[in-house]
Amino acid sequence: MKNLVRYVLPKEPLPEYDPREYSIIWYPLKLLEYNIKRKKYKYLFDAYLAKKTSKKDIYVLMIRNPHHMRFSEEKPFEAITINHLATGEEILTSLLGFRHEIDRMEENLYEDLISDQTKLAIGSSILFTSPQMLREYDIKSLYYSSLLIAKEILRKIGIKRGDERIKILKEENVYYPLLISNDLEEVIEIALTDQPSKSLTELLKIKEIRSIFEEILINIYRKCEARRGLRFA
Repeated sequence: MKNLVRYVLPKEPLPEYDPREYSIIWYPLKLLEYNIKRKKYKYLFDAYLAKKTSKKDIYVLMIRNPHHMRFSEEKPFEAITINHLATGEEILTSLLGFRHEIDRMEENLYEDLISDQTKLAIGSSILFTSPQMLREYDIKSLYYSSLLIAKEILRKIGIKRGDERIKILKEENVYYPLLISNDLEEVIEIALTDQPSKSLTELLKIKEIRSIFEEILINIYRKCEARRGLRFA
């Protein structure tokens, strides 16, 4: 199967930005066209962070529908390009495994929530519900909701149980433009909008992922300085 390469074009002309405040990168995605039970699916998947960090939930977070995107086989502008790490087979196999993990986590977390609800009910009846207990319950409830959302996203891309047989029909290497503030407080998916992405901005708050992007931005800075004739020790 031949690997094609395409670039996702910005929704609008490339926005003007101050390089002292923002940087653009070409982020690696995989465009996969595949069959599950004779039904055809076509989605963009993360091909870098999830494998680099061994965090399967990033695959779910980064799923994008390419339907309204515009593609080019020519690079529309120069920017730091990150190499693809994951193959299409690795991505879909990881998602099947993650679907199984969700069932286990959901069951365990549900039992914890029921137990916590009982404790909270008893605590409130004797006027002894601690703030810490409430915070822990809120965190578990939020995590439980996120598992249900992940489950629904996987259902939409055809993975309903985790034991599906998937046939990849077409696989393309895609580069997706991201505009990132140099303080890593904003990520804008300029192929979709000119507003910061809440999900990707939150993702950069994770220490391990933030460190990865700090290194990427340092490399951008070094290349810019090198063009100006500066040398580093």
